[in-house]
Amino acid sequence: MSTVIVTGDNISSEVFKSNVPVLIDFWSAYNQEKKSVRALEEISEELKDVAKIVRVNVNDEPDIAYRFKVEKVPTMMVYRKGTVTDTIVGNASKNMLKWILEQEEQ
Repeated sequence: MSTVIVTGDNISSEVFKSNVPVLIDFWSAYNQEKKSVRALEEISEELKDVAKIVRVNVNDEPDIAYRFKVEKVPTMMVYRKGTVTDTIVGNASKNMLKWILEQEEQ
């Protein structure tokens, strides 16, 4: 499974109705790092049965960014069963992101 681009049309099915934790990567074309994109693709493949990675371009989808109160990019959030459980503003290592996604719900 590769990362999914989230829009207003598919946010419900890709995020809100997901049975697994979802890492939402809020990004902008102005500050996108290829290294981060590659790491997210790798995590998506490695955790394909346990979590989902989705990406939101804040320039194309400002309503979604507003809904999640994203003020800076990059911002990543983990969404589990109707709640944002983790938020990371700035870059994070691949290992850190995997660790967060692999944690059981409290």
